Amino acid sequence: MCLIIFLDNKKKCYLVLQSLLILFLPSKPNLVRWGKKDDPTCPLCHDRQTTEHVLSSCKVALSHRRYTWRYNRVLRELASVISTAKGQSIPPSPSLTIFTTEGGAETWCGRLNTASIQRKGLLDSCDDREVSADLPEWDKHPDVIRRTTLRPDIVILSLSTRQFIMVEH
Repeated sequence: MCLIIFLDNKKKCYLVLQSLLILFLPSKPNLVRWGKKDDPTCPLCHDRQTTEHVLSSCKVALSHRRYTWRYNRVLRELASVISTAKGQSIPPSPSLTIFTTEGGAETWCGRLNTASIQRKGLLDSCDDREVSADLPEWDKHPDVIRRTTLRPDIVILSLSTRQFIMVEH
């Protein structure tokens, strides 16, 4: 199934996509609604299982640090991808946009935007970047960050380009 929605606002688009995602997730209430399960309660704490409950508020999952584990796994993967991508850049492929009227009666090509082809990514010019993440096993933080107990999720530092990028969720 493919659904295309044209909205004038990114926030509206996010809310519509979030709502659609919630409707199609195999959560306990949805499985009960679809006739696949009989009990809509959380298997860990036996409270009503909503999307919010699953994602962040199950007391048993909180006490077992499941949310921290999941968050750290995502953070570890992001930091790993950023670290190993040093010196690699993906060249943009120039392509014409082909427009077609509804019903296919008329077709024409859009103009090639050369400015977007030459655009570089934020990290393309720095091969000396150092990446650190707020993870238990990661102790290499820049001096500026090490002086405080507050840690951003990911820090990217390049001395050659004088870039200091902090990523925080």
